[in-house]
Amino acid sequence: MRNLLLILLLSTAAFSGCVSDDPLAKLDDGPSLMVDVPKTYEWSLDRCDAVVGVVHTAKENLQPHVPEGWRVAAPEEQGGPADPRGDAALGVEVFLCDDITAANLTDGNSSAMKKAAYASYWTWVEPPEEYRKDDVMFHFWKWDTLVADETLRAELVAEGLPIVNGTADWDGDTDTGMSTFVNSPAGPVAYQVKLDWEEGVIGFNGVAGAPFEPKEFSFVEYQATADGRIAEWTTDAVGDFVNIGVGYVKFNPGTWGHDVTGLERSPAYFFAGDWSFTNGKLLIPPRVDTGAGNTTAGA
Repeated sequence: MRNLLLILLLSTAAFSGCVSDDPLAKLDDGPSLMVDVPKTYEWSLDRCDAVVGVVHTAKENLQPHVPEGWRVAAPEEQGGPADPRGDAALGVEVFLCDDITAANLTDGNSSAMKKAAYASYWTWVEPPEEYRKDDVMFHFWKWDTLVADETLRAELVAEGLPIVNGTADWDGDTDTGMSTFVNSPAGPVAYQVKLDWEEGVIGFNGVAGAPFEPKEFSFVEYQATADGRIAEWTTDAVGDFVNIGVGYVKFNPGTWGHDVTGLERSPAYFFAGDWSFTNGKLLIPPRVDTGAGNTTAGA
C-alpha cells in the first residue's frame, strides 16, 4: 500500500511539472505591461493680489516650445490685447493668495497654504481638435509653474510636470525695481512686484487704470510632462475687481523669459487687481510602461 501511494505521489509531481498552460507560470515570459492611472486634483486660489503681464513677441520665439500640432495663437484671436510689436505673447503672472488649496482625488492627499504665492509662464494656443473645449473662453499653454506647497510640488514633479519653488515679494526692494502693490477698487492698481523662483528673478511694475471685462470667465491651460503627456488645468476665474494697463516686465538674464524673447526690460500689457480661481481641476493622464524601459502616454 505504501508503495502504491509513493508511485501516485511521484506521478502527480512529474505530471504537474509538465503543465505549460498555467497563466501564473507565464508572468515572467518577456516584458510586462504596467498601466498607470490618471491623477485628478481639485485646486483653488482664493483672494489673490494678481499681476499678469503680457509681453508681445514673435510667434517663432514660442512655437518651438509647444508640441507638434499645437499652434501659438495671437492674443487678439481669443480676446487678448493686440500689439504691433509681436504676433504672439509670452504671459508671466504672479499671485499672492490668502488661501491656496489642492486635493489629490486619486490618492487622497491634500494641501492648504495661507498667504502663498503662485506663478507661471503661459501663452495663448490653438489646440488640436481633440483637446479643444467649447465651454471655456481661453485656451492657454503653460510652462514653468510655481507651487509653494512642498508636498504638492513633489507629487507634481514626480509626474514630470515643470513645477518649481519660489516666492512673490510685494514688499522688498528688488533691483528689478519693485517694492509696492496698491490694490484698491476705488482707483488704479499700481504694482511693483518681484517674482523670485528657481530660474532667477522677474520684476513687474506699472499702473492698471481701466476696468477689465469680463471679470468672470473659464479657461484651460495645457502643460506637458517630461515624457510627453498633456496635463489639463481648468478653472473659473472670478475678479472682485480687475484693471488693465501698461508697465514693464524685467526678465533678468538667465530667466527663460529673457532667453525666449531676447528682452530684458520689456513693455507689457498688464491685468492687475483681486482675483480668485474656483472649481479648479488638474487632470494628469496615465503613464504606460512597457516594462522594456519605455514609458508612453496613456489614453
